[in-house]
Amino acid sequence: MRKIIFTICLVGLFSTTMRAEITRMDGNSLSFGVGFGWIHKEARGSGASNFPSVSVRYERGIHLFENIGVLTVGGLFGFHYSHYNGRFPNTPALHQYRQSWTSFYIMPKAKMYFHEFFYHQWGLHRNIELYGGVGLGMRFIYNNISDSHGILPPTENLQNARSPRFGWNVFLGGRYAFNQDFAVFAEFGWGLSIFTVGATIAF
Repeated sequence: MRKIIFTICLVGLFSTTMRAEITRMDGNSLSFGVGFGWIHKEARGSGASNFPSVSVRYERGIHLFENIGVLTVGGLFGFHYSHYNGRFPNTPALHQYRQSWTSFYIMPKAKMYFHEFFYHQWGLHRNIELYGGVGLGMRFIYNNISDSHGILPPTENLQNARSPRFGWNVFLGGRYAFNQDFAVFAEFGWGLSIFTVGATIAF
């Protein structure tokens, strides 16, 4: 992680321009994010382990609102893994099990950038792009159980399951463009993760 942050800082140091917004009408971008803090956290308690989520996002600018910003549409594909190590009730300590949850998210999204508004009203640097958006899609959960002695789980919530569910996302974030092709972002929201950081490439 430290190496990634250091590399991003070096790129920014040598490639920053006076006007380098990455969001453009008819422009395409691909973002890669790592998320922390989970709304949908199946693994809970002292034996739980929740790993950072990862996501890939695509978006395209479809409409320019004069002196406000650009509306984009696109989608997100996300992944999150967690597991729980436990022991069956009323059994010896060696009778342990591991339950894991693998979640996949597929979600169309719409996002509004307000960089022109903040530039004209507040004089915010054009390299900084603030945005908000919403998403609605599906969440697929693959639940797997393994144990050391082949004992069947005693309760219904430990049964193997594949459970597609509706998912939604509301978020606010900011992006800093080092040039017209590369940016980094930070985002708070309610969905795949509470806090997400990552990088964006425009093409």
